[in-house]
Amino acid sequence: MMIAYYDDVHILHLLSDTPLVDKVLYGINTLEVLSVNGHEGQWVYELSCPELPIGTPIELVIGDVYVHVIPRMIVKTQWFEDTFGVEDARLGSWVEDEKTYFAVWSPTSEDVQLKLDGNTYPMTRNIKGIYTAQFDQNLHGALYAYAVVAHGERLTTTDPYAKASMPNRGGSVVVDFTKLDLEIEDFKPKGPQTLLEVHVRDFSMDPEVPFINRGNFLGLLESHGNYGMKHILDLGVSHIQLMPINDFETVDELNPLRKYNWGYDPMQYMALEGSYSSNVKDAHQIIRDFAKVVDGYHKAGVGVNMDVVFNHVYKQQYHPLNILVPYYYFRYREDMKLSDGSFCGNELASEKVMCRKLIVDTCAYYVDTFKVDGFRFDLMGLTDIETMRQIQVRMPEIMVYGEGWKMPTVLDDGLCATIENQYKLPDVGFFNDVFRNTIGGSLDGEDLGFAGHRGIPVDSIVSAIFGSADPGYRPTVFTHTKQSVNYVECHDNLTVADRVKMNGESWEKALFMIGIILMSQGVAFLQIGQSFFRDKQGDHNSYQSPDDINMIRWKTLDAYQSMNETVQKWIQVRNDMYQVTEGYHARMNDTTLIYVYGNTTWNINIVDKTIGYEINA
Repeated sequence: MMIAYYDDVHILHLLSDTPLVDKVLYGINTLEVLSVNGHEGQWVYELSCPELPIGTPIELVIGDVYVHVIPRMIVKTQWFEDTFGVEDARLGSWVEDEKTYFAVWSPTSEDVQLKLDGNTYPMTRNIKGIYTAQFDQNLHGALYAYAVVAHGERLTTTDPYAKASMPNRGGSVVVDFTKLDLEIEDFKPKGPQTLLEVHVRDFSMDPEVPFINRGNFLGLLESHGNYGMKHILDLGVSHIQLMPINDFETVDELNPLRKYNWGYDPMQYMALEGSYSSNVKDAHQIIRDFAKVVDGYHKAGVGVNMDVVFNHVYKQQYHPLNILVPYYYFRYREDMKLSDGSFCGNELASEKVMCRKLIVDTCAYYVDTFKVDGFRFDLMGLTDIETMRQIQVRMPEIMVYGEGWKMPTVLDDGLCATIENQYKLPDVGFFNDVFRNTIGGSLDGEDLGFAGHRGIPVDSIVSAIFGSADPGYRPTVFTHTKQSVNYVECHDNLTVADRVKMNGESWEKALFMIGIILMSQGVAFLQIGQSFFRDKQGDHNSYQSPDDINMIRWKTLDAYQSMNETVQKWIQVRNDMYQVTEGYHARMNDTTLIYVYGNTTWNINIVDKTIGYEINA
């Protein structure tokens, strides 16, 4: 058996289970063997070749055997980027002037056909490898897919630029947005950024509260007494941050209650998650529902940020990106195994022109269509710096922040959007793990940091309060305080309530941590329920645990009413305090750390772990 791979402009690799005895011919050309490696059962020949015609069948002749050539690492070359990269192309399906257009980038394919409402139509290929089709009618609501011929195979796939989808990726759906009548009020941010992380399903699954739209987008707009949306508005946060809402794989959209998942297993980036729809059988309803959510929160003075997962995909082998341009959209090690810095099996190659385009275009779609206000990047350290920069250039008004952890990727460390490279991204926020560990301890341990009984140097506490950006206090992590996303709890790992209970401590410890977050310079980050001592029954990784573990139990808000009211009060003080740009300083007075910002003085008792404040006239 023999397999040939096109790996560079003038290089082929031929894999054979026996040594070659015949010449290798391409057309009239005899290909020169540059090197050979192998042993019995596996021989690898490196061959010199002329530039090969990508997008047409390529065959070698070896004796009486015809060997199909598969474009492989050629897609990673600058030659390929220069030849086929097209950053300004419009891709996907769209309706304009009552005509419907389809465009998909698949340069290594030998043919692509459009499967539309049960019929198959040819598509026209241009020199950049974009296949297009046009119909002189409005096909709003039409079901479509692409039939791709490549590497001797014929596979059918959905459109990675599709804005709507049938349940469980049963097909892409055309959208004419003029027929949806989306009305979304603009959001005008004011005051400091205080974020509240929310999972759509968790919000409305409490059986003791009569939510009408359980587990879906519209549930986010419901208030029942002081529960639901009313709680968020009362709290006074500037933004909600929704955990992944684009299409993810492991929840059956037709039977969503059978299985739970946070949503960090993306399959479609521009199509929203169908299990959050008020009518999943209408592919357009999810678009209307999400638009209502953003509009509702904007009218109430709250921004809406999205948690996006551009570091990996679920089921890479069968993903549309891998079917349309194999090897291009994912990173590979030298041994041709997938790079797995995400620990989810693969990584998106954001540094490649068309992968970067997909990421930037996706963000722009949500901003332009739904007026979302920012993006939290999951495992942002796997995304390259230039991609993050281009997002900000195209959408300078939005919040951009994420997890800047250094992950084991093949991408050069100097190119990754990690905390270590924060000085290259001065307008990007990073989750501050130094703040987290100093103030609240590690997310999965019994250690409660400064809030517990561990002796933390005063300079470290002051550094955290100053956004880890004041060179007078160590450790200094950031160039600017706005880069520091200050938190002690998020969806990952144990909640603070769980850790406090493990330590035999009371809710006052959790409240103390929140107080430090809210007084500190930078972006304040809380998880919903953190203000009323929400726990997850000791589950340290509830990504696929049942609703019983993950849902908000709203009666807990009543049980910890005084805690929640204190958080509300502190958020209001924060909002007033950071409206000014006056000077700040900190000093010790016996056992009290005094932090002054403008006309607000915070008094932090480092022994009793209590917080007070004064507003000076």
